[in-house]
Amino acid sequence: MTQESGKPMDEIVDRHHRRRTSLRARITLATTITAVIAAVVVGYFAFIRNEATQTFLGEQFQDSVKEKAESQIQALVSQEAQRINQFFIDVDQSVILTATYTANLLNQPIPIIFEDELNSDAAQELFRLPNGAWGNPNYLEASIFAPSHVVINEQLRSELRAVSKLGLITADSLKFNPNIIALYFGSREDLIIYYPNIDLVNVVPPDFKPTEQPFYTNATSVNINNVVWSLPFHDPSFSGLTVTNSTPVFDQSNTFRGVIGADVQISRIIESIEDIDIGTTGYAFLIDSEGRILAMPDSGYQDFELVREEIPVNEVPQQTLLGQGSQDIKLLFQSMAQGGLGLTRVRVQGTERYVAYAPILSPKYSLGIIVPVSEMDATVREAQSMVTQENQETQNFGLLLLVIVAAVATLISFLLSQVLTNPLNLLTATAEQVSAGNLRARAPLTTVNEVNVVADAFNAMTDQLRGMLTGLEERVSERTLEIEAATLQSQRRAAQFEAVAQVARNISTSQDLETLLPKITNVISQQFGYYHVGVFLLDEAREFAVFRAANSSGGNKMLERNHQLKVGETSIVGFATSRGKPRIALDTGVDAVYFDNPDLPETRSEMALPMIVGEQVIGALDVQSVAPNAFSRDDIDTLTTLADQVGIAIRNAQLFEETSNALAKSQLLSQQITSTGWRQFTRSHKLAGIRRSKAKATLLKRPLEPDQMNGQEILNLPIELRGQKIGELKIQAKDNRQWTQDEIDIASAII
Repeated sequence: MTQESGKPMDEIVDRHHRRRTSLRARITLATTITAVIAAVVVGYFAFIRNEATQTFLGEQFQDSVKEKAESQIQALVSQEAQRINQFFIDVDQSVILTATYTANLLNQPIPIIFEDELNSDAAQELFRLPNGAWGNPNYLEASIFAPSHVVINEQLRSELRAVSKLGLITADSLKFNPNIIALYFGSREDLIIYYPNIDLVNVVPPDFKPTEQPFYTNATSVNINNVVWSLPFHDPSFSGLTVTNSTPVFDQSNTFRGVIGADVQISRIIESIEDIDIGTTGYAFLIDSEGRILAMPDSGYQDFELVREEIPVNEVPQQTLLGQGSQDIKLLFQSMAQGGLGLTRVRVQGTERYVAYAPILSPKYSLGIIVPVSEMDATVREAQSMVTQENQETQNFGLLLLVIVAAVATLISFLLSQVLTNPLNLLTATAEQVSAGNLRARAPLTTVNEVNVVADAFNAMTDQLRGMLTGLEERVSERTLEIEAATLQSQRRAAQFEAVAQVARNISTSQDLETLLPKITNVISQQFGYYHVGVFLLDEAREFAVFRAANSSGGNKMLERNHQLKVGETSIVGFATSRGKPRIALDTGVDAVYFDNPDLPETRSEMALPMIVGEQVIGALDVQSVAPNAFSRDDIDTLTTLADQVGIAIRNAQLFEETSNALAKSQLLSQQITSTGWRQFTRSHKLAGIRRSKAKATLLKRPLEPDQMNGQEILNLPIELRGQKIGELKIQAKDNRQWTQDEIDIASAII
């Protein structure tokens, strides 16, 4: 068969290549499949077991964290409720102690230790106002008041003398409990003693009856050593929300003698509640037994779509949470108002929240804490994230193990087939380098003759390609550089011309020189991006270039000190204004012409362009940049054109200003001549006016009196000549009718 084919060597090489390729593929495939299957089976079993373990542990941890979060909220609300409850208990004890002490004072005669004070006791200091009310001086420790209907007899004086000794303990009560702003005793005879002294007789009306006040009437319904709390009210002495604690006073015969009351400000309690933080957005609030809001931060009002209530003086809060929200929230607030204790989850504003609440026993308030469930479950989410990450790492490790097994299997098969495939692999690698663009790669020679023949032919082909591509790349590179340079030049020139047009449009909109000059500097700075742009104008003597406008802060300082440069001196502006030619300092650090200006410390390049109108230099445009060598030849040409436009605009503004001034003076002079001429005319003719009535005209020697024009509907029109009022036309219709607009226009046209 080989002899018939005529190419025995080619057929042998072809069969050899087919056998080598097939063997290599089989070895690689068999090894890889075996290793991958084993790794997949082991990895799948490990993954399933790990997934189950992680799920179980995650659920257990989630339940534990949830219980911990709920316990934390309950512990916080119980702790805060206990703290607030202790506050009110301390007030209860102070009031009960004061009532007990008052009862002891009423049960006994005046103690011996007080006998030295009887000559100046509170009873002897009483006086009666003209309105009939009884009071005492405001320099004493306590205020005493009795309404006008009370008769101060010896019995009342004795009782007052005894009760006035309350100051021995009230001072300590007010000192050690600063939230108690007042302690007072109201007797059954309508007598009241009030600590501290607030000059009560001048505060309350003369018929004020303590026995009819809520603190007194509420206390009469409770037993001894029991207290009653009033509803919160807005205290008129700017103490905020205040509540009154009162208890009855019984003497040793169990006879009711009066009531001890204490006004307690709860503003500090409210502030401490509004400052309670839990989670990120959690907050606390306080309500009373009627659901009225006593303390709540702004976020709480937003949650329940309420507006914070403004409580009038001496009024009780009316805003209540009862009936607010969904059915679950309504039941929650109802339970709080009834003194319940608990923890629940409700949905507020679309967000699920924990709500823990506990009662305040003494005044029958309820403290609540609201916090989003998501914030308290942050640890759960973190744990779930950790579990997910752990599972992902396990999966990644399994995949990595599978890849390693496949790689090892592939490496083994590669080593087994390397001896047979190495020469062709080297040739293939060289071909890949060439295809990637490395035309200098050379195919190495091996011990296999057939491979050497292919390598020689491949190397020759590579040399030819390299020679062709080298010449082509050089030509393309040169052409590309030329195109890029031309493109950049065109873009720069287009941007400059566009900037010149923009500057021209902006400076052509103003005729006022004081408005035009700052606009010129700002527009040029914005369009060209220069650090400083200034305008110098020559003075009338053409001796100095006066600095008139700038865009920079340093330039503004120069304007404040009236900066000017002498024409022709050693400065860039001086040179430009004297020679009428541009002057450039491309590096201000080495240019001898440049004058170092402390107001412009960042300048590195400067260019002064003369502004020429006709053949005359009127000033210079000073441009400074923070970059050295900032001005090219194109920049000079562009800015020269711009300086010419600016010079023309400035000259036009100057001419406009001169013309406006001349016109104003001409108008003033014309008005003066007209006024003078008209006065001379009227004096020479002794003429004050002309009156025409019923086809008869009369020359007036003096103006008409007001009563000579009858009727109410008189048309008054001024007579003006060259802008000067010289008289007045008064027209009266026969029937005193209203004048139409057409008639007014005709009269104005005739004038």
